[in-house]
This record gives sequence, structure tokens and C-alpha cells, in this order.
Amino acid sequence: MGGKREPTQPRGNRGEDGRRAQNAPRPFPGSSPANGRGARPHTRPALLAPAGDRREVPENLFIDSFTGKSFDTKDDHFLGIESVWNHENYWVNMQDCRNGCKDMTFDLGDPACWEFFLQGSSKPQLLIPDAEDEEDGNDVDQDGSPMPEMLPSWVLPIVITPKEFETRCPQGKKVLQYRKAKLEKWAPFLEKNGQVSRLTLYLDTNCSQEVEIKDWFEHRQDRLHLKHHNKQTGITSEYFSPGRADALKVHVYRSLAPETERSMVFYSESRLDGLQTRDEKPREMTETFQGRLDLLYYRHTQFGKKPKKVAIAGGPTETNPRPILKIMERFHRNTEKAANEDVAEQIFLIRENRIQLQCHRENDHITTSFWEFLKPSNLGEKGTHVILTPETALSFQVENCERFNKQLYVYERLVSLQQEEMIVKKGVRNSEAEVSVLIS
Repeated sequence: MGGKREPTQPRGNRGEDGRRAQNAPRPFPGSSPANGRGARPHTRPALLAPAGDRREVPENLFIDSFTGKSFDTKDDHFLGIESVWNHENYWVNMQDCRNGCKDMTFDLGDPACWEFFLQGSSKPQLLIPDAEDEEDGNDVDQDGSPMPEMLPSWVLPIVITPKEFETRCPQGKKVLQYRKAKLEKWAPFLEKNGQVSRLTLYLDTNCSQEVEIKDWFEHRQDRLHLKHHNKQTGITSEYFSPGRADALKVHVYRSLAPETERSMVFYSESRLDGLQTRDEKPREMTETFQGRLDLLYYRHTQFGKKPKKVAIAGGPTETNPRPILKIMERFHRNTEKAANEDVAEQIFLIRENRIQLQCHRENDHITTSFWEFLKPSNLGEKGTHVILTPETALSFQVENCERFNKQLYVYERLVSLQQEEMIVKKGVRNSEAEVSVLIS
């Protein structure tokens, strides 16, 4: 027996649809579903400033999970808040959101503004006047039903031993591979040289041709914390933290062989001689100084070719330093002296036994005074008679002075310059020894 089939009702009648529409979350007053503004809620981390000390978090902030940027809670982009939760409790917002979050208070202990869901929150609750005389410990709601509590965790507590905490990762090493780069990390004190990380940059995507290598170190006795090696140029740069005996800050070199090209920067305030930089080449060395009492700020030394020595088998090994040919020093202006007597530059010509002096220039002068001394061969020897000739001291004086023409002044000046030459040569040898210790 056939008959006409009546159309079936869709799943859910009108009454159910009405209840769903009634229970659906209402949009905030400032929302506009037509253009998507406020059409759906979002979850953002929030940092709430403490009531007392606000040094770490001075004000309430919202954080964007994608960019990490922080926004003020009164920003116009935020239309309202439905709820707030953390690892201890869940709070429902009871405040009016017509003006967004501008007039909103974030005191989670105020039950008139925030309704907590779980009993036992660590946030202190404000006392309601009608409930001040009620007994504590009644964990029941207004309708008599018990308040829900936080469910216990179903996993065991995480146990990390001190050794595992120090290693930081399995076997204390972690490798991160990037495009044209590789980052390696080690736990502190795992490597004998104190290395904690290494960044390797490659020329190709297959990571077969190395371009640069950067190594980071910690807890080293020589205070080295970064070493950068450029394989294309062959230049290695080492960076040191303060605390070394030689106050070395940066060391740039191509080879650790002695008497090769290198550049060094020092913590000048930590050195007695005020050494700031030192640039060395096979035949010369340039040093700059800062904050010295003698106002020295520049020293340039030229070396000759090292003579060959025949080593005797079984005999003592003797050092064979480079011969010093020329030392030039420059000084800042000393206002306590007259410019005619204040040395601006002095040059020691070791092989020629000559010393050249150039004084500072007065502001109203166009030239400077100049001295050139020829050291006698027996100068400084005891019991010998030093003969001074006109060629011993040649000078040009902007302002003539009678005592400059006396032989006693010339002799005393020659003796003092010879002593100063010995001190300067000793300083150059100390610099060479300091470099030798560094590269050894």
C-alpha cells in the first residue's frame, strides 16, 4: 500500500533553535560582525601588575602570542574580556564592557567585578559586609551545592636531578640545523676548553663550505668569551672579558706565529702604562696610550732584519730579538711648560746614534723649535772625557735662550736622553715579550 511520504523535520526544532540563540555568546558593544571585528573571542596572555611592588610589572599588559608585542589594557583594539584564568583558578568578568577595557579593574579579589569558579584561590577575596559574620570553611555555593575544586593531576611530578639540570639536554649537547647555518650548544663545564656554543655559517644550502665560525666560551682562566674565524679572509678575532693580567680586550690575527701581523686592543684603564692599542707587523709595531702622566699617546718602532745565529748542539738556547732601528714617540701638550721646552715628538735613531726632538708650537707662532743630537761614542762611560763638537747638537729655536747655547745644558740633555732611550728600548722589548706569551 503506497502513500505520500511526509517531509521529515530537520534535526532540532524551533524551540531548540531559540534556546541555542538565547544561550549563544552575545557580541561586545563595540563589535561589528559585518567586518569581522569582535566576531569571535581570542585568547591572549595577560600580565597583571601586583598591588605592592611594581618594579618588574609596572602596569597591566596584554601580549600578542604571535609577535610578542605588548599592549596596554586600555587599547582600543580590545572590546572586552569574558574570563581570566591561570594555573590556580578561573574568573568570570562581571563588569560592563561598553567602553571596552578602559574602565575595567583587574583586582581579581573583588567579587563584585570578578566571579571566581574554583574554591581555594591564592588571591585574597574581599569581605562582603553581609558575610563577615559567617563561619569560614563552608565551601558551598549560594544554592547549597558544593563549590568545585581543582582536580588533582593525573601525572607524576617531574623530577630533575642536579646533574640533568646542569647538562640541560641529553648528553649535554644540542645541534640546531638552519638554512646555511648550524648552531651547536654544550652544557657549561662539559667541554675542557669551556666552549658552550658554536655557530657555523655556510656558503651553500648543503652546508659543505664553511664561511664563518663563531665560538662562545665561559669560565675560562684567560677570560676568552668569543672567538670569530673568517675562513674566506683567514682572520681570527678573539674577544676577552675584563680580568686578565695584561688587560687584553680584542686580539685579531691571521697566524699565531711570532713576528706576524696582528692587532690588539686593551682595557687601558686597567693597565699601569695606559696601553690602548697595539698593531704589530713583521718589521714594525705601533702602540697608542691613554691617560699617562708623561702625556705619551703614540709610539712607533721599526725593526731590522733578524740576524741569523748558528745554534750549537747541546748548548744553551739564546733568544735572537729583532734589532731596533728607530723609535718615535709623540706627546700631548703640557701647559705647565713653555712650548719651546715641551717636546711634541722625539725620534731615537738607534743605528745612527742620533736623537731628534720637535717641540710644540705656540698658538701665535707658525713654526716650532727643533733639536738634533749626535751621541758621542763614549757618552755614559765613567772616567772618560766627552768631547762636544758643533755637530753634537744642532737646533732651531723660535725664541732664543742663552742656556740652550751652553755646553753644560747640551751635555745634561744628552745624558737624560740616553737614559730615556734605554727606558724606551726596554719598554719595546717588554711589549715583544708580552706578545710572545700571548701567542705561546
